Amino acid sequence: PCSASGQKIKLYDSKVFKDAQKQGTSALAWLAVPENQKNLLMELRLESKEAEDQSVSPMALAVPIINGISSGGQDAKGNNLLLISGQWLGTKTLKVWREYTVEGGAIKQQTMKLVKPSEADAALGYQDYKGKPAYMNYETGASKALIIIPSKLPKGTLNNVIVIDNGVGMAAGSAPAN
Repeated sequence: PCSASGQKIKLYDSKVFKDAQKQGTSALAWLAVPENQKNLLMELRLESKEAEDQSVSPMALAVPIINGISSGGQDAKGNNLLLISGQWLGTKTLKVWREYTVEGGAIKQQTMKLVKPSEADAALGYQDYKGKPAYMNYETGASKALIIIPSKLPKGTLNNVIVIDNGVGMAAGSAPAN
């Protein structure tokens, strides 16, 4: 997460989101309300004793975007995979989960495991500035992640919603039907 004066910045109120889930609102529905999560507009200023010019560069801390969720086939151990593509920035590993509804209507989260990026990903442009495999192409911002679908079903009803959190913002999308 980004910080200003040592404080973490989130583009959404996690307490309000958790309360909404307790009331039965999925992340997909909650994020559809523009007021719940917004880009943070900022101005970057350069201050220097050597130069009087204080350049201003407008920028935004942008919310993550999921462009698609599709089958990612199976890994060598026979685990079913999902491929999530979109744009998200972040220095921390993504948190990924699928939602399910429990008796009473509350929405719960089942954590999903990320597959570490491979050399094949790096060859496709998903690499950091040092050329090491990454979830994001550092030049374009295009991002993708393979996720292991948990084999154990949660104690509730899946709602087909997959959520990512990059430590700053969230994005949600619908998983393909099995």
